[in-house]
Amino acid sequence: MKNNLILYICHTDFRDLSSGSKVRPYKMYRAFLDKGYDVLLINGDIDSRLAAYRRIRRRIADCRFCYIEPSTYPIHPLDYHIYLGVFRQKIPIGIFYRDAYYKFPHWWKVAGPKKYELLLRYRMDWMLFKKVASVIFFPSASMGAMFDFNRKVPLPPGAEEKFVDRPSRFNNAIHVGGINEKYGADLLLESFRAVNREQTLNLNLVCRREDAAFLKYSAADRWLNIHHATGTELKKIYAQSDFAVIPRKRDTYNDLAMPVKLFEYLSYGLPIVSTDCTEMAAFIRKNGVGIVTADHMEGFVRGVREMNRALEKDDKFRANVKEAVTCSNMWTHRVETIVETLDE
Repeated sequence: MKNNLILYICHTDFRDLSSGSKVRPYKMYRAFLDKGYDVLLINGDIDSRLAAYRRIRRRIADCRFCYIEPSTYPIHPLDYHIYLGVFRQKIPIGIFYRDAYYKFPHWWKVAGPKKYELLLRYRMDWMLFKKVASVIFFPSASMGAMFDFNRKVPLPPGAEEKFVDRPSRFNNAIHVGGINEKYGADLLLESFRAVNREQTLNLNLVCRREDAAFLKYSAADRWLNIHHATGTELKKIYAQSDFAVIPRKRDTYNDLAMPVKLFEYLSYGLPIVSTDCTEMAAFIRKNGVGIVTADHMEGFVRGVREMNRALEKDDKFRANVKEAVTCSNMWTHRVETIVETLDE
């Protein structure tokens, strides 16, 4: 019988889960526990990570493997001491390479001396990761293709079973998250404005208070319901929505991204209308969990109307969503991928 003791290193303080990038490491941690693994945890800020490493390092050699989720920022120089210390224990190491903003100038706005400092640190981190890792996991295969390493495995976000019975239609769509041009805010509002010239279809738009100031809307947009919700209040809004929308504009970065929000929508049993960003569109089509459109107003309007009509006829999309989540896309399924890969 294989050893169930594993080492998990992440740079997230589990007391702060205010963003998707912070939620993911916690969800992975919970999934390891749900699958029955005994987890030696190193997490938090650098002082916490060093203290935890000193406390448990005598047990690391007994671990089946080590799984690491660094932040998107370059790792702290003292993390090199931790990573190399684990490497010397000769256990398999898997590293999740979360993002590569620095490769996309349109998204990464750093300039001047700071830019070159960070680029040097990212390069040094990558050299370290290549030295210590048995496998490097990426959110999508497209992102993995940007990096040179002998063993790369896609590891997208996971979903949970938070399905809600919806005995009747609410005539509501939902969008949760960033409000700016790159995330398609203008496309979203223009499309729902066009839809509502012929029929009433409300949009539950959940965003931060500071983001709402950038929305181009007026009192005439009575179909628009703006929320600043979290926790129980957000769950209630999900429960009163019929489908979700992801209006991201296509570019090189969005084509390779697999948004956490995509899997959160699926967790609540919601089918999705999405633009045709490559990785996200492929997932939606493969699993039959929504409708993919072009990233312009005419296409998105057609997709929203088509979804609205489809939900009036049957629950095919919702049934596909539940099957996709429960059969192969929960956080515990991601743990299975990690274990199978590192056990090899």
